[in-house]
Amino acid sequence: MKILKSAWKFIILILLIGFGLLYYASNKVDDKYQAAIGLMNNGEWSSGVNLIIETPHYKDASELYIYMYPHKLFYSGYTTEADAIKGFSNAVDFIKLERDKLKGTNSEKYIVELNELEKVLNFKIKELNAKILDEPIKKNLDEGVELIKKGSYQEAVLKLQSIGDDSIYGTDKQELIKYVTLLSVIPSNDLDVITEGIEVLNPNYDGVLAKEIKLTVQTYLDITAWNEKYNVKKIDGEAVNADQITKTPQNGQNTNTVISKSVAVGMKREEVVAILGNPATSNKISNKYGNYEEMIYGSNRFIYFENNIVTTVK
Repeated sequence: MKILKSAWKFIILILLIGFGLLYYASNKVDDKYQAAIGLMNNGEWSSGVNLIIETPHYKDASELYIYMYPHKLFYSGYTTEADAIKGFSNAVDFIKLERDKLKGTNSEKYIVELNELEKVLNFKIKELNAKILDEPIKKNLDEGVELIKKGSYQEAVLKLQSIGDDSIYGTDKQELIKYVTLLSVIPSNDLDVITEGIEVLNPNYDGVLAKEIKLTVQTYLDITAWNEKYNVKKIDGEAVNADQITKTPQNGQNTNTVISKSVAVGMKREEVVAILGNPATSNKISNKYGNYEEMIYGSNRFIYFENNIVTTVK
């Protein structure tokens, strides 16, 4: 009997220890679960995901993971556009694969927000791809500018000529090549030839090297005389007033070749419209993740905005 009683005491002790360990483990899991939610609410997505992974099958942890992981990928700091595109693409694929598994209490809210996030991710992928395509063109413009500053005019023109006239940098290209022509004839000291070089330059141009152009021109002509020289010119065989050239036509698009200022990253939306007119097409996204817009001019000019500021031009 004593042996039996001792056995029962031992069994009860083991059970108590087991229950104690389970209780402790349960509390520990719950602590991690609550901490993960706190991190999520504070926008610390990466840390939150790392914690929620440690609580598998606890409450709605699996659903929280489905909701949190794409946000982690969206808010991760990427060092290159290629890394960001890869991360955003993985997030889109994950949402498409896992979204239908959301069945819990908060599933409706999670699905709505993941749908909105997916829209933004796809926008960002398109925007970053445009930026990658734009970078070599912008590089040619920057290198052309540096060559002009160094006095390597022939090399500068070759760089600038690689930029398409219908590019977002087409205006800069045209004005800079005309500026190079002026700089090339200045050593001749022939005032007539120099004046011919000046009168084709747009006095309202406000893009790359605009200050340098104005300083060079005003060595020979004041701003009033420069405007008078430029104001009447031949375009398509007709004399037109240069002030009319930059006006927006009735269809809302500025299709003329003479534009006083180029669109640049950092500009506000209203500045872009003042330069190019209203776009042919505009695709907008507005939700908790921000305000995004793609403005399309013609078939090959795209401008991307985040919260009303230009982030990419193509």
